[in-house]
Amino acid sequence: MPTDTLLGAMDNCGLTGESWGAWRVVAQVLDGQGAALTPEEVALFTRCTGRDHPPTAPPSEAYLICGRRSGKTRFAGACAVRAASKRYVLAPGEQALVALAASDREQARVALEYATAPFRDAGELRGLVERRSTWEALRALVSRETRWGLDLQTRTSIQVHTAHFGRVRGRTFALALADEVAFWQDESGANPASEVLGAIRPGLSTLRGQLLCITTPYSKSGYVWDTFARYWGQTDARVFVWRAASKTMNPLLDEAMIAEALERDPVGARSEWLGEFRDDVAAFISREAIARAVIAGRREDLAPRLDEGGRLPRLRRPGLGRGAGRRDARDRAR
Repeated sequence: MPTDTLLGAMDNCGLTGESWGAWRVVAQVLDGQGAALTPEEVALFTRCTGRDHPPTAPPSEAYLICGRRSGKTRFAGACAVRAASKRYVLAPGEQALVALAASDREQARVALEYATAPFRDAGELRGLVERRSTWEALRALVSRETRWGLDLQTRTSIQVHTAHFGRVRGRTFALALADEVAFWQDESGANPASEVLGAIRPGLSTLRGQLLCITTPYSKSGYVWDTFARYWGQTDARVFVWRAASKTMNPLLDEAMIAEALERDPVGARSEWLGEFRDDVAAFISREAIARAVIAGRREDLAPRLDEGGRLPRLRRPGLGRGAGRRDARDRAR
């Protein structure tokens, strides 16, 4: 079946032509076909990954950090189609799962629509593909369809999941797709990505499935930034990080619209359209400031600076005038 490779899945999902050229480079890298890249494609790979040599084996984890309207979710849908079309060796009663995880189910449904279109309707995208017989073959695999997923006769399911680590345990994953992972939030407002993806990883080991995280960048803090800082530009066969501007991935975007957004909100637009992490929503003290204050290689603790009486200096409270200390004492006494 032409969906055996990611390039084949992209063809059958209508992701063809020059405007999808950058994503086709990503597809070959995810399939471990880096050696097949042309010199121009290798140059793009180096610019977006900071690495000189494309990997020749499929990475187990991929982080695609790209701007808005770059085609991330449509590409992820093609990845899901390829994973769901495979036949896996499963234990009796075991089900292979292609999981689409997002901050909520409605967000994940966007990826679900792209992933299930070839299976749901043999004619829906018929005009976009050459080999029409593939659509009928995929449609014949469907055994049950629900609002939140699709069951196939191959004992593989495509399902939507929320970003909750307790609800993804005990599953066997053929592919785990995390959509807009930089913007996940739990009930407390924190990003649970580390816990959720940590719960998913053991479920990927049986079928050697890939963990695919797609997102627009946000602040220079949190799980996505930590992953980028650790792996971007590093030659690591296990983790692959790709960062690119929207226009790099989707050259059909209106350049004037992006320029207007940059003029209206330079900081926000650089994140949304240029794929850059934001400084203005980072921690109170930025990582760069901390890094400048650290002496590399120093292990010992520094002796505290004491005043003339051998005591630690008192901290002054900024912004308070004379008499503030007396007011604080009165307040504490109330």
